[in-house]
Amino acid sequence: MKTIGETLRQIRVSKGLKLKDLAINDISATFISKVERNESNIRLNKFELLLDGLHVSYDEFKYIQNGYSQSSQREFLEKLDYFVINDNLYGIQKLYENEKVLIPEKNPEKSLHFHNMTLALCHIRKLQGKNLPQKYNKLLVKYLLSIDSWGIYELRLFNNAMFIFDCASLVSLTQTAIDRAKYYLQLPGYSDLWSSILSNSLELLIENHEFEFAQKLLTQAEKNLNFEKTTQSEIKIIFLESLIAEKQNAKPFNSSSPEDIITACYCLKAVNWADALNKYLQNWRKENNGNS
Repeated sequence: MKTIGETLRQIRVSKGLKLKDLAINDISATFISKVERNESNIRLNKFELLLDGLHVSYDEFKYIQNGYSQSSQREFLEKLDYFVINDNLYGIQKLYENEKVLIPEKNPEKSLHFHNMTLALCHIRKLQGKNLPQKYNKLLVKYLLSIDSWGIYELRLFNNAMFIFDCASLVSLTQTAIDRAKYYLQLPGYSDLWSSILSNSLELLIENHEFEFAQKLLTQAEKNLNFEKTTQSEIKIIFLESLIAEKQNAKPFNSSSPEDIITACYCLKAVNWADALNKYLQNWRKENNGNS
């Protein structure tokens, strides 16, 4: 895979731009040249300005950086998502076996293939009704905590594996995800994935009747949500927040009941969203005997 600098230069040259054409504000042509030659690192805010100057999105940049193909990690996670949704144990086992043979003998726990294999094993054990061996759990946590800035891979890795953690660890790791991905939230894909992680974490905590943990997590994470551009995950977060407030006899921040949110989805013609939330609410009412 090309470096960031090599990719920047490739795109710039392909568009017939000179270094001085990209130089703006405090980004000089000399600095850009050093970045392209891998002699200097570049901060996120300056990187975004260069992408704007090149008229390419972050996704387009990554696609070019990977040689006009998806990264192996992204391809693995997308295949895993597909197999998990369809309860395809055979497909997950094949992914597990494919990743296992790619793990290096030296320092295997530092290889992404090792963590891909662990993730596949998580879902195999779940479908088999078995627990993941504790050593894999610990190594996965160790890896996630060793990364200072969580990119798409770390976020998706955690999002897929969160069901194996106890509630206290789940809250702690979700908070870590919030903190270590915050610098990237303005980039395409990150905000939606982050919202999905928060939504899934809250759902797991509620399913385990850990409402205090859920409320704590929601309070700390809410300020990072952007409800001006609402996604399905953010709608579900609002919905789950109303259930938490209902259970604790507290007033939700949105002052809406779960039924209000479902009705709003129907009014917005988001029928699939509304149906999914309504089904969730019916199961919730049944489990709680109609009383919250």
